[in-house]
Amino acid sequence: MLYYCDVHRYEIVRQKFDGSGREVFIGEDVDNCEGLAVDWIGRNLYWTDDALGRISVARLDWPAARAALVDERDFNPRAIALDPPNGVMYWSVWEGASGGRGRIEVANMDGSQRRVLVGAGLHWPNGLVLDAVRQYLYWCDTYLNKIQRLHVTASGGAAAGAEPQLVLASTPQVPISKPYGLALYNGDVMWSEHGTGWVRRLERGAVRPVRQFPPPLYDIRLVSKNLRESRGNACSFANGGCMEVCLARGAGAGAAVAGAGEAGRTCACGAGRALAADGRSCVNRTAAEPPRCPPDHFHCGRGRCIDGSLVCDGDADCPDGSDEDSTPGGPCANVTCNEDQYMQCDTNRCIPKSWVCDGLKDCRDGSDESGAWCARVVCGAEQFACARSRRCLPAAWRCDGDADCGPNDDSDEADCDSASCTGVMFKCTNGACVPWEYYCDGHADCGDASDEVACRSPARASPRPRPPSATPSTAPSAAPSAAPSTDRAPHRPHSHYHYHDSDRGGLCEEHEYQCTNMECIRKEFRCDSRVDCLDGSDETDCGTLTTPPTSTSTARSSTAAAEGGAGGAGGCDWPALRCDNGTRCVPLTELCDGVTDCADGADEADRCGEPMCAVSGCSHACHPTPSGPACSCPAPLHLQRDRLTCRAAHVCADWGVCSQTCQPQKNRYRCTCYEGYRLADDGFTCKSTEATGGVLVFSNRHEVRAVELGSLASRALVSSLKNTIALDWRRAAGRVQLYWTDVVDDNIYQGTIVDNALTDIKVVVQQGLSTAEGLAVDWIAGNLYWVESSLHQIEVARADGQYRRTLIAGDIDSPRAIALDPRKGFLFWSDWEQSAPRIERATLAGRARQRVVRVDALAAGAWPNGIALDHRAERLYWIDARPRMYLRTFVKHLFADLSGSKESVELRLRQEGGAEVGRWGERTRREHEVRRKH
Repeated sequence: MLYYCDVHRYEIVRQKFDGSGREVFIGEDVDNCEGLAVDWIGRNLYWTDDALGRISVARLDWPAARAALVDERDFNPRAIALDPPNGVMYWSVWEGASGGRGRIEVANMDGSQRRVLVGAGLHWPNGLVLDAVRQYLYWCDTYLNKIQRLHVTASGGAAAGAEPQLVLASTPQVPISKPYGLALYNGDVMWSEHGTGWVRRLERGAVRPVRQFPPPLYDIRLVSKNLRESRGNACSFANGGCMEVCLARGAGAGAAVAGAGEAGRTCACGAGRALAADGRSCVNRTAAEPPRCPPDHFHCGRGRCIDGSLVCDGDADCPDGSDEDSTPGGPCANVTCNEDQYMQCDTNRCIPKSWVCDGLKDCRDGSDESGAWCARVVCGAEQFACARSRRCLPAAWRCDGDADCGPNDDSDEADCDSASCTGVMFKCTNGACVPWEYYCDGHADCGDASDEVACRSPARASPRPRPPSATPSTAPSAAPSAAPSTDRAPHRPHSHYHYHDSDRGGLCEEHEYQCTNMECIRKEFRCDSRVDCLDGSDETDCGTLTTPPTSTSTARSSTAAAEGGAGGAGGCDWPALRCDNGTRCVPLTELCDGVTDCADGADEADRCGEPMCAVSGCSHACHPTPSGPACSCPAPLHLQRDRLTCRAAHVCADWGVCSQTCQPQKNRYRCTCYEGYRLADDGFTCKSTEATGGVLVFSNRHEVRAVELGSLASRALVSSLKNTIALDWRRAAGRVQLYWTDVVDDNIYQGTIVDNALTDIKVVVQQGLSTAEGLAVDWIAGNLYWVESSLHQIEVARADGQYRRTLIAGDIDSPRAIALDPRKGFLFWSDWEQSAPRIERATLAGRARQRVVRVDALAAGAWPNGIALDHRAERLYWIDARPRMYLRTFVKHLFADLSGSKESVELRLRQEGGAEVGRWGERTRREHEVRRKH
């Protein structure tokens, strides 16, 4: 009989050599069977299970009589070999699977006296085979591409003075590519090569090919009636006197053939049975059998346990899908969703009705975005009904320059009055206005991408001609033509044409690399195996570089977010494969499995057959796909953004995955938004639902100006100022009050914003000021805080200037900016002290002062300035004003750990101005879209 593992059906199967008589030998508690070995004397089958961490045994004539000999967490056995006459078994463990080293272990065939036989010089040992005549144990190393052997004793130990011997190693003259299985025949060594499909033979020192098969190849066995010894052991007669399972034990196992010597065997019993006092018989267990899974877990029926929260959630997490069984008697037989709040799909999945017809498929069958469901949606009075997609959008999104209705539906931007653009703005074809600095910079800033149409190719030898001059007040009369045949750039005001006229033919600095589309990226991002240019040109012609960077990623398809990204469940999430013109989605388990599922064979094409998982670098599980290896993680671990590492932390724990909040969904996620915001069509951006847009107020020393964030139109609120530095605001009595400092007058002013101007301007603090460079308002208590740079102190007063006092003084060298979080009761300030540039924190009462971060310890920064707080995300941002440096933004977890233990993330942004700094979110959004598309 032939025994083999069917890893796709989670079974151990046996059949005759002519293919007849096929039957399932073991169909329960088998997950990822990696090695099989037959005890031909005791008539038992041994197997290893990498996923369950077990070595098990069952009787050949009674499979129900089975026992687990080794069962432990983080144990990943692979190949197994038996020495039945001596009652010894050997198995291998691969490096990296559980954090331990590659090794070969040995034990008695009942699992006793377990120890490490070879623990050094191994990586992925496999293909164990024993030369019982000469007492040599052979193995191959799939990673190190070599074959070795060790002289062993009858008891399974290394012979006196024996060390592992090299039999064959890969050389340029005799290459060995990923040897996987071994066999011995007449003193010759034969092996299979996983990726090439070759079976080769080492005969009298020469390597000879035997035959090539379609890859991949796995284990091989030599079948010969004269191969195995005929002598018996303690289990060969009358099953060793055991009622169910007889296991040979130790070097003395062969001493007793008749009479079942006690020293040479151990009796064992199957599930639900226990060994009686006589050590031979089996009796039913009187006590309840210990649970197969920990509390709050579900047993899948094949040995695997999953978290109970994953049951009946619409996704099959068990290998056999039993966690989603909705048939009578199944765990999901009575699952229903609250029809008032949820929609039920995928049999057991419940999704909020707010997710229905929002442009993101959350049901695997896509029913939440189907025409049938969307036709039922009735939009409210404050909403706009999209003509084709039937989505309901906030009325404020109508005619805002962004098409929000979804693909092939721009009804929310149709029939809009075209707003005029000022002379400093470029007019998009859709009527929106963007700064001229955004034109032809490699980023599509217009909703219709018209700011990137007809841009000069960087391949030209001469720079782009200067546009005709125009007065700053002159707006472009028309949008540029979208026809690709034109090569004329639209006219732009001469005074706003900055570094784009470089003789180098682009806008990049010396330390930057210019993409083909004229985008600028850091030079170290060139050929780093990750696409940074939007056109991918930073990863072309990398073979010509002197020292190409080492790839740290998996397949290109793994640019998806950790196992699925935010695209929901219905978008054929990575690493599944969409084929047959988008009509079929092939799951990961069916890719590169030798069975063609796609009509064009795409699921078995390209890199299938390569030993990609042998060199993938996955920390846990690896699966081959046509585009390369795909890593995955066992529950409760999650695949991280490097697509290689499994950690307990979900990808949602990383900052920047979503623009506001991230909702974990197993190995996927969904971006969500705060109250007052709604997720845009890109699945990443949160847009305000308020009818009025936000206003950005800033000072240029002599004016306080406001920029409307929707139209980007700029206007002066107050002019003829001397040297206005800091400003802040609060809402009082239904109006917005603005505060600002003037370091020439040494006054702090207050004004009220009414319509498009500041009114009721008055001085609130004027005596004893020196250099008030930082200002912040406590909008809850109604207090005013400011930084006195020259006096080296922080002061506080009521919002009207009364009850002024010094709050913090001493050990302050050069304080600059200040920010408050009245809800948490903290104030933060920056200090430019040359020897210790830092950001500090104290309570609003000036107590519990402590340093948040030393800026120079994180990077070369030395002048921390411009503090801002994200109150909802509880993060602090700052910018470094040191000249000739990249601006840096550090993100700190502020309030999660008040003891001072904090994590930081650095974002390196271009120095050339706020345009690039303000558009970091756009790059993150694009990266999110790339993950969704895969």
